[in-house]
Amino acid sequence: MDTPEERFLSAIFHAEESKPMENKLDDPEARARFAKAMKDVLDTLADDQRTVLDLRYGLSTDERKTHEETAASIGKSVEEVKELEAGGLTSLRSPQARALMRKALGLQDS
Repeated sequence: MDTPEERFLSAIFHAEESKPMENKLDDPEARARFAKAMKDVLDTLADDQRTVLDLRYGLSTDERKTHEETAASIGKSVEEVKELEAGGLTSLRSPQARALMRKALGLQDS
């Protein structure tokens, strides 16, 4: 299965970390907690970064867009989109954001 939550996890965490987390998403309560945590960490980003990640990973529509499609959608160059995506992912990989997402799934921070 390739859900927005799973795509989000795989973008933020290494494969060996994200797989056990993805398994937790089978529980509806854990999925709801994670969706809230995902929204909370995305809300810490600049608007352009959040929009780019939403479009690139299909977080709200389940439809993923290429860099070119994203650039056309928001009126930016492909290079700007790539920079916004990289900056957003860097922020989401912070220890604080990762801890919040792990906690939402009932996992200990490591």
